[in-house]
Amino acid sequence: MFSIFINSAKIDKIETKTDKNLEWAIKKQVEFYKNHFDYEAAFDRMKEYGSYINNASNKTGLPKCLIEAVIGVESEGDLKKCSHKDACGPMQLMQSIATGVCKIKISRWEDYRFHPESIECSAKFLKALIDRYGLVLGLQAYNAGERIINEINKNARWKENCERLLPETCWYPVKVLAMKNLCEYHKKINPNIGISVYDIYHNTDFISIKHGYTIWGIAKKYNIPVNLIKKLNPQIKDYNKLYPGQKIFIPKIKKIAKNIEKNKKNISKIKKRRKDK
Repeated sequence: MFSIFINSAKIDKIETKTDKNLEWAIKKQVEFYKNHFDYEAAFDRMKEYGSYINNASNKTGLPKCLIEAVIGVESEGDLKKCSHKDACGPMQLMQSIATGVCKIKISRWEDYRFHPESIECSAKFLKALIDRYGLVLGLQAYNAGERIINEINKNARWKENCERLLPETCWYPVKVLAMKNLCEYHKKINPNIGISVYDIYHNTDFISIKHGYTIWGIAKKYNIPVNLIKKLNPQIKDYNKLYPGQKIFIPKIKKIAKNIEKNKKNISKIKKRRKDK
């Protein structure tokens, strides 16, 4: 895993440092983000699911800041964001890629592209593209698809290939690498960023829905705010319609506390019966 990380870092260094036009464009984009984009708010939103980003980074070998940069550019850290082309979730996966390549569950009740679980699959897909095309073209393939990248000269410089690509695809790696630079800078001045104390998804468990369960019933049973249950389950399309067997995430501590309380009541009942006998 460590060797994969070194390879990714090596690609990053070679492709950006030797291409002067790309290096200049990244510097300009960093200045633009600093003046016209609230990137700190985007990174703050990512704190809530930092454990999933860490897990994706460890499993794929991609630098954590690269994954966060893609999330920042694609969705600004908003799990519920969807584009006009129906790319959804933190890393904006198309439905065909999500179900075909990533095997993410999408149904009429739920769409797991909106859950932080999708980050690992998205990162694996991105890593495969970077391994195949290199960092810059890999990012462009993630944005526009492999078919378009296969039609251009893979040995050409960034600016030369931009003549054959849409402006959005051309500038996509510039935006991501500029955001990656800001992420690294942000972590230097604020080393506590991403600490699990902010991570509401870090200590979660799940329950299987039974017939007649509702979000409000679950909130009352486990003494959890309804808004927190909704926040922990962004994959659910309609909170008024749950089906038996559906998986609902809840805070682990609350569930354990509820089980302990239930066991105490059962023990007290047994003791009372023994006394009556």
